[in-house]
Amino acid sequence: MTAITAVLPEQQPAAALVVREHKGVPFYEAKFRIAGRQVKRRIGEAWLERGEQGWQPRRGRVKAGFFDDRGAHVRAAELVRQALTEEAARRQLEQEHRSRAVTFRELAHQYRRWLQADYHAKPATLRDHDYLLAEPGTPHQRGGGMAAGHIMRALGDRAAMTITSEEIRELLAALTAEGLSARNVNKHRNLVAAIFNHAVRRGTGRYKLTENPVVGIEQRRERKPAALVFYTPAEIETVAHALGQGAHRDPITRAQIGDDERVARRAEDVQDAEAVRLAAYTGMRRGELIALHGATSTSTRRRSPFQGPSVRALSAHPRAAPTGTCRYQSRPQRHFSASSNANGSQVPPTSCSATVTGAA
Repeated sequence: MTAITAVLPEQQPAAALVVREHKGVPFYEAKFRIAGRQVKRRIGEAWLERGEQGWQPRRGRVKAGFFDDRGAHVRAAELVRQALTEEAARRQLEQEHRSRAVTFRELAHQYRRWLQADYHAKPATLRDHDYLLAEPGTPHQRGGGMAAGHIMRALGDRAAMTITSEEIRELLAALTAEGLSARNVNKHRNLVAAIFNHAVRRGTGRYKLTENPVVGIEQRRERKPAALVFYTPAEIETVAHALGQGAHRDPITRAQIGDDERVARRAEDVQDAEAVRLAAYTGMRRGELIALHGATSTSTRRRSPFQGPSVRALSAHPRAAPTGTCRYQSRPQRHFSASSNANGSQVPPTSCSATVTGAA
């Protein structure tokens, strides 16, 4: 590798010509420094050949697309001037960016990045924020609808530091006028408040704000949730007993099936009955029932950490849990199989991979 210093005008940094090789073909490269940062620019193929002392000029006229030493110096000076122009444009853009007030849209996106990267917010929270902060007319991921984009339509292009409490009130009033529920309006209000609060507490540089315009704006009064209507233990046992007896099946087709199918349906009916009991007494979701397998639980704490796509602790109701012992086995089609239930009905014994014992 041969380095030759090109003497350039004083207003430009000095460039060094470096001969490099790629797959046996030599080429010139210019190296120089701008603002303390090293910059490299490729010039082109060098009109050189390898000799006893290394790379040396080739004989004959320089072909098009090649550079000799003189041409490489000229091209290096052009690349230095081009790099200086790009650097000046970059600095001007950064200066304009620093001097320009940050918009609410930029503030919201910065808050969204912080939520995901630093706060590790749940995917459901991120999806909900993305929906509320979507631009007007953004297509929904499902269906043919489009996002209304209330927040971005009203505040997106505004300088964040110039947004007043009165503008926030007008936004919330417009949401109410469009028929949004009090809970939905409060979700918009709380998200805007969280974005400004993040800028006040954690913002740096141009993202730093001194006050939150949402402070002092009351939330809408929401209706109290209706009383939960739930089944009593007796009603749960009635439903489970009906499933166990196959009362939910078509009585016409029941007489048209063979003995093998009747036995298989009987086993499935009992499993369905136990699934209803397990869901009602522990709060297990449908997906958790389907994926039930793996762990074992005892009645010491009445907690059942079943293993599946996700794991969570489940507590059986202290008075409503079945008195029997239910064993559940992972199968290709039916993922649960009960050996006994609260009524004492039996199913042929199975090898269990999970056991739940409910307290009386």
